[in-house]
Amino acid sequence: MDRYKITVKSTVNDLTVNLSEKKSGLRWCNCFKKVFIEQLTKRTGNYKSFDTFLKMIKAVIGSNEISGLSCNIYTVDDLNRLRKEKNENAKCQPDLDNKRYLILNYETNFEETHYPLPLNYQGKENKELTIDYHSILNSTELSKADEIQSEQEILIEKQRNQLRQFEEKLRKRNKTIKDLKAKIDKIESEKQLLEIKNRTLTEELAFYKRPVRNSQPVRNTRGRDMVRNSQKLQRSRSYDRPWRANSRPTSADRGSMLKEI
Repeated sequence: MDRYKITVKSTVNDLTVNLSEKKSGLRWCNCFKKVFIEQLTKRTGNYKSFDTFLKMIKAVIGSNEISGLSCNIYTVDDLNRLRKEKNENAKCQPDLDNKRYLILNYETNFEETHYPLPLNYQGKENKELTIDYHSILNSTELSKADEIQSEQEILIEKQRNQLRQFEEKLRKRNKTIKDLKAKIDKIESEKQLLEIKNRTLTEELAFYKRPVRNSQPVRNTRGRDMVRNSQKLQRSRSYDRPWRANSRPTSADRGSMLKEI
């Protein structure tokens, strides 16, 4: 561990580990996503959340002495040797990429767990041009975050416009419903008035259709008619008397009538 310098940087979703050899200036680096770290701990049989793993590795690198925590830097040859010690028949892997492995060790009274983090070879450190992969990653994530934020703002604005349109339609519909209710109330009022008028006219018509009853007593006009008829008869007889008087035959007339006989 004394021959290497280890630095770690982290965000909410990733962990970047930088390893440099103090004498030669050779560098190794890798960036691990949150999902990869949690899957790695799950495969070891001792799951740790991403936040817990960050606290563990930062505590080891920061020289905070925590019981049961330690870390080692191994080459591929070192790992092959360890495998041979545990199992003579274990296959050895060739060191083609000059990788380094940071092994985070977690020991308790009942178990021991090793979390391996592979680091890719980056070449010799150039002091004139030092690449900060974490800054590049952060800038990339910031640009992506800006794009996502702009897309979200566009989506939110679109949803707001849709909501305003929906509210306007709802307002118009409520106004239409209110107008229809007012018309219905008016029609109901007119209907009630018409029913009252119809009932009144029906009652009046029934009243006029009833037969009229004469409450005055019937007078007996038979005697009066007889008196009137007798008076008329007397008047007619009086008119006949002069005519009869004037129409009597004289003695000369009676004589001529006898001669004729």
